[in-house]
Amino acid sequence: MAEKRNRLHHRRDRSKKIFFAIMVALPLLQFAVMYVGVNANSFIMAFQHYENAASGKGFDITFAGIDNFQEAWTLLSEKSYMLEISLTGFLVTMFISYPLALIFSFYIYKKYPFSGFFKTVLFLPQIISSLIFSTLFKYMVGTVYTELTGAAMGFLSDPDTTFGTVLFFNVWVSFGINVLMFSNAMGNIDESVVESAQLDGVNIIQEFFHITIPSAWPTVVSCTIITVAGIFTNQMYLYDLFGDGGKFEIASIGYFLYQKASIADMVKTPTEPSMGILSALGLIFTFILVPTSMLLKKLLTKLGPSVD
Repeated sequence: MAEKRNRLHHRRDRSKKIFFAIMVALPLLQFAVMYVGVNANSFIMAFQHYENAASGKGFDITFAGIDNFQEAWTLLSEKSYMLEISLTGFLVTMFISYPLALIFSFYIYKKYPFSGFFKTVLFLPQIISSLIFSTLFKYMVGTVYTELTGAAMGFLSDPDTTFGTVLFFNVWVSFGINVLMFSNAMGNIDESVVESAQLDGVNIIQEFFHITIPSAWPTVVSCTIITVAGIFTNQMYLYDLFGDGGKFEIASIGYFLYQKASIADMVKTPTEPSMGILSALGLIFTFILVPTSMLLKKLLTKLGPSVD
């Protein structure tokens, strides 16, 4: 009888292991191919030079040394305005989007009047596909605006207002996920701490700065690090707003890389960089952002407000 129970136990244990292996196989395969494989291949390509083979089939591959990095740095210097646009998007996120998201999250967390309505409106960009939402936005600031005001151009078509409209759209769209994360962090605050502070005469502003912000600070730090790490890859929703046609006069580096990578060949042309140059450019950004992100995380954790 005991031997039968042991066999049954081993059979169940083996079935659980097989089920676990099946469930994790696909995610692990995807990680290995789409992350490890792609990044390893990108690293290799950054040090390779490709030329069309004399036979007309395939490529002749040689070691490029730092040539791709030199050309990538030259390309980055020529497109310095894109760096300014990417940094502007980052600063708007940090000093406009995040503070506003914290304030609205606090309002929703305190369940003030119409907090449910604000929560729904702010979450709309996350509920609706970004492509659909951007199409509706373009219609509102374009056709609807010109029909109502008689203006010759919409906000996205007018060169004087295009970039400001893009920044506004980015702030609006980012509200949903930011408010969700910050309000969830605030929802974990111990109510007894808040009640004790209120008994001591703490007003709502003091509660926000001395209790709520310190409690939500780890989430703020995480969001900040993610934003810093994405400075050079953030498309700023330019593809959703302008598609393949491009608005390269207001393009971020992320939008530029996405556009160029989709059409780049292995061999450099007079007008387009090669995949090796783009890979080298990506490595340059990695070398800049990895130490920057680690240092910033350490500083924010050390110098930020403490719950204690």
